[in-house]
Amino acid sequence: MAYRLALAYFSLAPPLVLASFWVDHPVAIWVFAAAIGPAPVAMTALGVGPDRPLGRLALPLAALLLILEGGLAALLATSNAPGGGPWFGGLPLPGAVMIYGMWLLPFAITPSLYAWTFGEHGLTPADLERVRAQRLDAS
Repeated sequence: MAYRLALAYFSLAPPLVLASFWVDHPVAIWVFAAAIGPAPVAMTALGVGPDRPLGRLALPLAALLLILEGGLAALLATSNAPGGGPWFGGLPLPGAVMIYGMWLLPFAITPSLYAWTFGEHGLTPADLERVRAQRLDAS
């Protein structure tokens, strides 16, 4: 199911992203944000493969999606603050959202959550044997 959703995403999102560049409307940037945010989640779902369920990886991926989409929404909502807006952690708020919320937070959380579920989604001994057999058949 997640694999098919990821394929559907990669079929629908690129035209929306491209259209958001050419449409001169204030909503276009929000369409861009909504369309581009799920890309890392969809790529990970594709990496799991079509024949395996996400299992415990679904929760970290949902958290990553919320972090990215929430960060993009916060970035867009704060980017036009008068006078540059408030500062956080030595950066103007939009910069802090971008650096701390959309880069450092996922970078700190996602690898550990993926490691937590690696046993379910990593290569199994059967996968390795299948690869070895295919390599021998090809030579």
